This record gives sequence, structure tokens and C-alpha cells, in this order.
Amino acid sequence: MTNNLAFLLSGQGSQYPNMANEFIRHHRQFKNKFNECLEFFDKFGCNLTDIWDSEAINQTKFTQGALFAVEYASACFWQYHGITPHILIGHSIGEIVAATFAGVMSLEKACYLVTQRSKLMDAVSVDGRMLAVLAPRDKWIHLLPTSIDVALYNAQSQIVLSGLSTDINSFSQVLKEKNIRSMEINVSHPFHSRFMTPCIEDFEAAIEDIPFNKPDFPIIGNVNATVINEYDHTYWADHIIEPVKFNQSIELAVKLGANIFLECGPQPTLIKILKNSLPKDAVKLYTMDKNSDPEKHVIEVLKTLSNQGLHVKI
Repeated sequence: MTNNLAFLLSGQGSQYPNMANEFIRHHRQFKNKFNECLEFFDKFGCNLTDIWDSEAINQTKFTQGALFAVEYASACFWQYHGITPHILIGHSIGEIVAATFAGVMSLEKACYLVTQRSKLMDAVSVDGRMLAVLAPRDKWIHLLPTSIDVALYNAQSQIVLSGLSTDINSFSQVLKEKNIRSMEINVSHPFHSRFMTPCIEDFEAAIEDIPFNKPDFPIIGNVNATVINEYDHTYWADHIIEPVKFNQSIELAVKLGANIFLECGPQPTLIKILKNSLPKDAVKLYTMDKNSDPEKHVIEVLKTLSNQGLHVKI
């Protein structure tokens, strides 16, 4: 069987203060791409250096740029080592990283788009929350009120909801009474829902002049869980309010032959989500986490990929 590699690029929630610092210290190729991103973000008014070691990195106006820089540098780092993906799957902000890596837009334009996106999303004034329901959909979906939107299809037994705080609180209590497990997500806004609509018009206007190329690699998009042949500014606007169809995207990737999954990000967030969603023989790898030695871990990943028949440069 041919081994096909998918790069996974994560969304908000995987960030933490000082993320990737050890990787930056130990890997020059990563550091160079990371700093290139930071220079563009600084140019557009999103200074990440000053907040890198603080909890401010969890503010949406900084989080998206911070994750973009780490994930883009990660993808380029693996490419430097000869690792070329057959397919790309981003989760929320991760899809913008995927599109940039695939040549859909220049790095400078991508950093501008992310800066506008994060600034405008952060400015939406809404008292909302997100709630992960950790049970099969058919056990609770009939209970879901129309005031709450499905935001993230992460896995068969992990679907994330967005809504106003009062509605989320009430539904959380309903689930508790039914012995259905749920968990609040630590985010500032009810992302990927109708409640983010106030920022859409300004966002579309801000990015309408950005040219988008056809992707150099197949990308499975969040909005429709299909391979994207072409992007436009309307797609990126829809991307803010439509649910992330991550689980459906993974199912399509498997059908297309993907059997090695490498997460490019600050910790193995998506790999953990996929624990029970992939075939048992699928290879699941990640770039970094808080507790691994960055030098030893990279060698282990490269050896694993080499053993799978991929031509790596160590």
C-alpha cells in the first residue's frame, strides 16, 4: 500500500505562553520561518513578541497570529527535511496556514489576512461561549435548541457548540441531567456560528483585493469537507461563521488514501481528537508538545517516516 501523508494544522485552543520556544532554540530552519511571520505580523500591527510569554497570547487578536506563525514554520520545517504532504487539513485558523503553505497566497498577504480576521473577530461584542459535547450525536442532538449552533465537528463523539452564554449554560444543565458529558471550551467568543456575523462585512472588504492562487497541494476545506480547487474572499468570510467539518474531512482523507497523519502545531491537539477516528494501522505523529525534547523527538519522527518508506533528509 502506498503511504500517503496528511499534514494537520490546528485551531485556537492549542496555544500557550512561550509555546515552541525550545523548538526555536534547537532548530534554525524553524526559527527563520517563524521570525519571518513575526516580522509581517509586526508590520500589520500585531506585535506577538511582546506577549509571547504572557496570558495575552490567549486573546483572539493575538492567538490566531501566534498559531499561524508556529504552524507555518512547522510545515516548512518538515518540508526542509524532505517531508512533502500529499494532502493538507486545517482546523479553523489552521486552514489559512494550509492555504499559505500550498501557495494560495503569499506569506505577507496571509499574515495581513490573519491580522484582519483576528482583530475583527476579537472586536465582536457578544456574551457567548462554546461547549464540547462528549457523546455520540444521536444521543443529544434532539435536545439542542435552535438558539445554539453546531460549531465544530471534531469527532463522532466530540461536537462543539456555540451560543449565547445563557443558552449554553441552560443546555449544559440539560445534558448534565441526562448524564451526557460536556465541557466548556476556554475561548473568548462563540466562534464558527451566526454570532460572529457582525465582523463579516468588514472582513470581506479588508481582503477583497488579495489574489488567491490554486493550491499546490490538495486541501480539504473546513466549510464543505471537500477538496478545494480554488479560494476566494467569500470562502474565507464563510469560514468564520460556518461549522468546521474536521471529522468529515478526516474521513475523506482516509478515503483518498491518507494513512500517515502529522500534526504541525504547538502540541498534539488534533492527534488526540483523532485517537478513535482513524484506522488502527494509521500512523499518528506530531511536531512538538510541552514535555518532549525537541531534538530527540524530531529524530524519532523522521525515523518513523523513513521506516514508512518516505524519503527524509536528516
